[in-house]
Amino acid sequence: MSLLAKKGRFIPLHLLSVEAEGFSYLPRQVILIHEGITVVNGENGSGKTTFLNMLRVLFGATKFDNGHTFKTFFERDHVHFIYIIGRFDNTIHPEYQKRPFQEIGKYNDRVSVVCRLTNDNPVKREFLIFDGNFDLEIHLKDNIKWLEVGHYLSHMEQVGMSKALANVFSLYQGNTEKLLGLNEEQLADYLLQICGEQERIDKFNNIKINLEELYKQYQELGRQKQQEELVIQNVKQKIDRIKQIKQNEQQLEENQFNKELAVVKDMKEIMNEQEALLNTLKDEKLQIDQNIVTTNNDLNTTNHEIEKNSHALSEVNKRIDDIHTQTLLLTEKKLNLKKEVNDLLGFINKYKPIEPVPLEKLNHELSGITDLYKRQVTIVQNLQHKEDTIMGKIHHIKTTHSAHYPSIVSKMIEKLKERQLNHLLLAEQLEITDNKWRHAIEALLGAERFTITVDEHAIIETMKIAQEIGYPYWISPFKPVSLSYKNESILSKVNVLDERITGYIERFKNFMMAESMEAAWDWVQKDFNALLYKPTPYQVISRGGRSIHPNGIYCGRKSYLLQLEQLQEDLNNIQQKLDSEKAKENELQIELESVNKAIEDQKMRALIPDKENEHLSLTGDLQIVLNSLTDFNVQIQSLRKEREKVQQLASKYSRRHGKLNYALTNLQSKQKEIFQKQSDIMTSLDTLKSQYNSTVSKLSKDQIKKLSDCSYLESIKTVEHYTTLISSLQNMIQQLRNTGEPIQPGEENIVALEEKYNIHLKLLQNHLNEISETEAKLENLRKKHDEAQEEYLEMVEEVFRKVKKSLEELAAQGNINATLKLINVGNERWKIDYKVGFHGKVPVSYRTKTAFSGGQKVIISLLLTLSAIQADGMLNFMILDEPFAHLDQERTELVSQFLKKTGAQYIIAMPYSENLKLLYPFADMSLNFRPKRENQEMAPPINYGIVNDEFIKQQTQYKASS
Repeated sequence: MSLLAKKGRFIPLHLLSVEAEGFSYLPRQVILIHEGITVVNGENGSGKTTFLNMLRVLFGATKFDNGHTFKTFFERDHVHFIYIIGRFDNTIHPEYQKRPFQEIGKYNDRVSVVCRLTNDNPVKREFLIFDGNFDLEIHLKDNIKWLEVGHYLSHMEQVGMSKALANVFSLYQGNTEKLLGLNEEQLADYLLQICGEQERIDKFNNIKINLEELYKQYQELGRQKQQEELVIQNVKQKIDRIKQIKQNEQQLEENQFNKELAVVKDMKEIMNEQEALLNTLKDEKLQIDQNIVTTNNDLNTTNHEIEKNSHALSEVNKRIDDIHTQTLLLTEKKLNLKKEVNDLLGFINKYKPIEPVPLEKLNHELSGITDLYKRQVTIVQNLQHKEDTIMGKIHHIKTTHSAHYPSIVSKMIEKLKERQLNHLLLAEQLEITDNKWRHAIEALLGAERFTITVDEHAIIETMKIAQEIGYPYWISPFKPVSLSYKNESILSKVNVLDERITGYIERFKNFMMAESMEAAWDWVQKDFNALLYKPTPYQVISRGGRSIHPNGIYCGRKSYLLQLEQLQEDLNNIQQKLDSEKAKENELQIELESVNKAIEDQKMRALIPDKENEHLSLTGDLQIVLNSLTDFNVQIQSLRKEREKVQQLASKYSRRHGKLNYALTNLQSKQKEIFQKQSDIMTSLDTLKSQYNSTVSKLSKDQIKKLSDCSYLESIKTVEHYTTLISSLQNMIQQLRNTGEPIQPGEENIVALEEKYNIHLKLLQNHLNEISETEAKLENLRKKHDEAQEEYLEMVEEVFRKVKKSLEELAAQGNINATLKLINVGNERWKIDYKVGFHGKVPVSYRTKTAFSGGQKVIISLLLTLSAIQADGMLNFMILDEPFAHLDQERTELVSQFLKKTGAQYIIAMPYSENLKLLYPFADMSLNFRPKRENQEMAPPINYGIVNDEFIKQQTQYKASS
């Protein structure tokens, strides 16, 4: 495979032929170009350089060999237009399965690039990319939309032609010796001229000079301004602190004032309450004393009446017994009716006062609470399930002393053990030696931890098992490799217990440990990857960075201890949450019972009208019974009138006697209680009055005045409220005094500080007025500088990154060890450390004269130039002017083999000399040029040499014509 035959975005371009009309003295002729090495030979003055310049014009160069310009190409007086046609192969590439020019919409098998030079002042150069085989006699008659050179090069970049190619053709001219004569800084400038954008470079350098001069002026003015700003800031901060101190001290004084009034207010309220209670007790005692005298008199009178009627009562008792039997049934009925009436009255009194609430509303509320309660029960059950699951895992780990893997991993391992297949799980074979890196390393390894490796002969059987159970991780054969990595590699934190799995962690050796994001990015700039473990695992590669998560701890044979610790923590969290959710469940259950009771009460209340009707009916029945008893008594009154009167009197006096005795006992007991209360209150009141008078005597005149202001006293809050505020204000004042420069009590001179502040404020304004114009200019220029610098640095870094990558790839394919290092020497200047080593030797600087042969020097020069071209696209085409001068056959062979490996098209100009014979064995085609004779308008036709005649025969559509 050639050095360039790598599958990528672009397809290699193949120039089939060139044709020119009116270019210098070259004849109108289709000239075939071989896909390999085409040698252009002829004596001096035969037109070799003119032919090469024609190709440079076609590929967009601006400078030409031997001092030629666009104007010098118009050698013939009658020529006003020059046409150059390059025909390219656009067939479908067998490897890429697409056409080279299809990116810009060209789908014919041939694409023609046409360049037109117009002999104006200055000469005008235009291009056309034609989809097909362009014929000057036919297609010039069409309406052609010509492209200016920039648009043309942009189109060609889209199909892989490097934009650096035109710069190389303008600067390099195919001279290999000149390149090796440049020093490291000149070589860097050379690469920037090839691949860089000169307009950005010039723009940035001019802005930088102007910015440096203006910035010196601005710095001095800014320094003076900063001094004044610092003074003003300090004075302003001190003024603000003093104002806050005074404001807080005023609030402190007001709260202390009100706190003392709050104490007096509380004491006065307590005293008033005690005096009011004492007066109430005094009135109660006076009333009780009067009641005792009255009760004693009534009791004596009642005792006399009882004694008087005692004899009469004995006589009528006999007659009472006679009527008892007759009234017994009616009395029993009366009692039953009274009980029923009282029960109904109790029911009505219980449920009638209840506020009516629609049952629909209560049922809706019950439904909502029921749903909440059911959901809460589900939450508790789910948490209990999680708790059981975690406890099961903990029990498994404690019982088996082994890690708990995902179920599919455990299932796979059980299957392998059942089949007695020798296997290794990567997680079990990797011991992480530094626990602070564990989560980061496990996150980086990710699913690779569950890769299972087996013997080669068991791989198919194992994969069948994995397919059967749907095992989502890799099944791989044992892959022992020798691991070598830097000390900073993340693998230095991992012990591999079995070398048979080393091949699957080798890809992590380029992940370097980093303590900061800056250090991580430094590794990426050195073509490594990086890993951070704090504050959380983070992976950084060339495309950027992302957070990663371990999703479990599995690495190492003791990982189960860490899993156990994590599971215990998870269990504690679940149990705390479970307790909280159970409490919510109990609250909802209580609320549910409350709503059920409210519904039952509303149902009972709905029965009130029926119960009231029933109560009215039973009351009527009771009245009927009473009336019957009365009628019965009237009927026997004549027989029992005297007995009944005596009985009634005896009963009356007996009840009165009992009531009077009971009342007298209660009055005497209350009399003692009131006396004791009066004594206690008077003692407490004396103490309170003493404390109150003492407290009031300590109040100020303003406070005593406020005591008579009822509205003000009502606004006074509690003592505890003022105590809290006073403590908070005292702390705030102390903090303000001690923040920054301490402010001692008595030093709060705001007037002097404000005068000082105003003076410095005026000085600052003077400085601001002085620098405002300079600052505006500087800001404008700085923006321009930043934009230009960002563009410039991005351009430089991108250029050398691409060239370095291209150089390493190109050199590696040619069995050459080449390195390219960009060194910043300051002031936006760079130098290139370019080293090359052949045949496995250690690379040395290209400037080491004795280290390389002549052929190797040519290769060193070509390697760097070709890498610069390839860095911007693909290396498809190159012009070399006498690169084999002074080389013997061996060195010529060395250079030729290198060129063939690149797979590009080369046109090599060689004069008639012995070196031409040395090159012929390696050339694919030769073009023979002859000088123009004096009597001829054009040079003779270009002939093909003897090299590869078969190629000429095959390309019949490109036979030469004059």
